[in-house]
Amino acid sequence: MSILAAACSYQNVLHNANNLFLRGESARLSGRDSLASERYTEVVRKTGEALRDRPQGEWANEALVLHGRARLRLGELREAQAALADAVRLNSPESDEARVYLAAVKAEIGDV
Repeated sequence: MSILAAACSYQNVLHNANNLFLRGESARLSGRDSLASERYTEVVRKTGEALRDRPQGEWANEALVLHGRARLRLGELREAQAALADAVRLNSPESDEARVYLAAVKAEIGDV
């Protein structure tokens, strides 16, 4: 597979994961918690696979933030904290967003 095809594939995975997250948020806000959990779990799976395949990829930080947000919604606070802390360490444009969600995780854990 060419580098361009691999990059497009990775970006497509993140696009799909982001759409799943938004669908999870919609389900959560309409009280369909089971459906929301399913969507967040799919996000965790997709972003996890993307990060395993290309941990240093161009969109790794975006994947980490999305992964952390989905873990937060699932109540998997330690996993969310780890992903978001990794995103902060990469110091990319998404790092500010990661800091906000990391603060939310720490508040949930009681580590503030």
